[in-house]
Amino acid sequence: MDRIRIVPYRPEWPGEAKALAQRIERVLVDRVAQIRHIGSTAVPGLAAKDVLDLQVELVHPETWGPAPSASGENPVADDATTDNTLNASGIPRDLASALDEAAALLEERLPLERVPDIEGDHIPFGAQTREPEHWCKALLVASPGRRKAHVHLRIEGAGNAQFAVLVRDYLRAHPQQARAYGQFKERLAEGVADPADYPEIKDPVADLLWLAARRWQEEQDA
Repeated sequence: MDRIRIVPYRPEWPGEAKALAQRIERVLVDRVAQIRHIGSTAVPGLAAKDVLDLQVELVHPETWGPAPSASGENPVADDATTDNTLNASGIPRDLASALDEAAALLEERLPLERVPDIEGDHIPFGAQTREPEHWCKALLVASPGRRKAHVHLRIEGAGNAQFAVLVRDYLRAHPQQARAYGQFKERLAEGVADPADYPEIKDPVADLLWLAARRWQEEQDA
C-alpha cells in the first residue's frame, strides 16, 4: 500500500466532485435523494489526501421501481416490497439489497469498483443509535488510472449520512479547527508506519470533531 500523502487544499476539488456527482446521478436517477461532496476535500483551506469523497444518499428502497436503463430512462415502478428481516451483519435485507443494487449499477456504467467486505461505517462514540441499519454503506473507488475518488453509498437520513455532513459543515464554519485537523493529518501521515493504520488512528479524532459539531448544531438550533 502506498504511503499516505496529504497535500494543501486545491480549489479545483469542488468542480471535480460536482462533475462526478452529475455522472452518478445520471446512472441512479430517482434512487438518489442527493449527492454531496464530503470529507476534507470539501472544506476550503483544509489539507487533505488528493482523493474526492462523495456521499450518495439513496432514498428508502420501498420507493424504488425497476432499475433505470443505460439510457437513463426509469420505468414506471411496480408496488415495491420491503424485507425487514436482518442479514448476517444485522442490516435489514431491503437496505442491504438497495446498496448492492446501486453499487452494481455504478460498477456497470462508470469506472468505479466496489470495495469488498465493507458493509458499514465506524460508529462514533456517543452515537444515539448503534443499530447497523443506521451505519450501513457500500463503498466504491475509482478504477486504476482514473481520478482518485471514494463514493460512499448511504441511506438518506441514516446516522452515517448525517455524521459526514455535520462534520463537514462544522469544519467549514470553524477555520481554526480545520487547520488544526489538517496539521494532525499531516503529522499522522508522516509518522504512521502502516498506511492501513491511518483511518484507525484518525477515527477517534473525527469522533471528537463530531461531538463538537453536535454541540455547535444544538447552539445553532436553539
